[in-house]
Amino acid sequence: MQINSEDLKKIVTWSYELTVLMPSPKEYNKKEEDRKKFVIDSRSKFKSLPEALRQMDDAAASITHFVKTAAYFLPRKDAGVKPEQMLPFLQRLLEQVGELNSTIEKPEMVREHLMYLIGYANWNADAVCVILTANNGDFNKSSEVIRKMVKAELRVLGAEDQVNDICSRVEKWVKREDSSRQGGNQNRERNYNRGGYQQRRGY
Repeated sequence: MQINSEDLKKIVTWSYELTVLMPSPKEYNKKEEDRKKFVIDSRSKFKSLPEALRQMDDAAASITHFVKTAAYFLPRKDAGVKPEQMLPFLQRLLEQVGELNSTIEKPEMVREHLMYLIGYANWNADAVCVILTANNGDFNKSSEVIRKMVKAELRVLGAEDQVNDICSRVEKWVKREDSSRQGGNQNRERNYNRGGYQQRRGY
């Protein structure tokens, strides 16, 4: 690993920018399970991105292949996620690739930065899902653990001043799915109270 602490600070903070643009953690329960389990929809799309950087020996070619792979596969229609939901993630990722290309001379180093960037973004998402699952969906308990995790990562890199901002983004990201689910329940309840369900049964 040839990345110094300043580079790593950028990669870690950037990785959270990408994480919160993924689909929010979603509660998933099998009937036989009592505890809540949280997952990311279309997780395999994000997990497979680093593989595109390994498919070519030439570093410059691998970066081009990575961009082509991301631009093609991320917005493709997938169960549970609309193509437009992937566009903010893709746009930010392409901006980050462009900035790395313009500030780092060697393609080999750009590729290494991208490997860590995508890897950390995926680990962030997995960690949040694991924490939510371990706390059975308790948002307050999970937020406390997530804050400690982020602080431990950034403090040693001299980026403790970014902890509050990152934690705020992560909390909003986690709540987004919950708000959407609650909104759907409220809409169904309003329809029921207005007689919408009874009316539909009459047709």
